[in-house]
Amino acid sequence: MRRIENLAANEIGKRIEQYKRDIQKAQANLAEARENLTKPFDRADELAEKLARLDVVNEALSSGRGEEAVPTVIESVADMPNPKPKNPKPRR
Repeated sequence: MRRIENLAANEIGKRIEQYKRDIQKAQANLAEARENLTKPFDRADELAEKLARLDVVNEALSSGRGEEAVPTVIESVADMPNPKPKNPKPRR
């Protein structure tokens, strides 16, 4: 019976320590997330340009003209600016 009690006491202590570490990590992540919320989005201009290009493509494709729309889409999109990313970030 004592072995069971000792084992339970040890396991409970280990779990408590793990939960404390988990809480500390979650608090650090929360602080970082709150800090990132105040920062502006670095690529907002690029995103706006890409969304504009996507709208042109979607509009042409949904016009019902099928393959006739492809040259028009290519011309429309080719005339739009397509800047290279300034500082590409590696994907995680």
